[in-house]
Amino acid sequence: MGAEATLSLCLIVRDEEAMLPGLLEACAGLWDELVAVDTGSQDGTVALLEAAGARVLHQGWADDFAAARNVGLEAATGDWVLVLDADERPSPGFGTQLRAAMADPGIGAATVLMRNHLAHGHSRDVPLLRAFRRECVR
Repeated sequence: MGAEATLSLCLIVRDEEAMLPGLLEACAGLWDELVAVDTGSQDGTVALLEAAGARVLHQGWADDFAAARNVGLEAATGDWVLVLDADERPSPGFGTQLRAAMADPGIGAATVLMRNHLAHGHSRDVPLLRAFRRECVR
């Protein structure tokens, strides 16, 4: 039996000091590597990430999310990559579900059900491709 697959959590951030603690708490124990691309923070974002053990890359904002995302994807070394934003929170049990998918050699990617909370107590669920084998981006 082979070694357990590793997971790189990749973020794009800028001035996310207020949102990062919640994300880091919600993702505690989930990632093996944290890669953050900072696009010009002026607050405590970088210090928070470094304290959490992140590798922080600095990329000036070029009005292009894909360019910033690609910097993080190129730097990721895990077998799998999970892409989240600082204002997103995985649900309890997500890590167990993702690790099970990562262990299945027949699965190459996984969607994350994103629940957007709307006015008047309503919500909208949207499946988004956010986790995938890193070899898929090479």
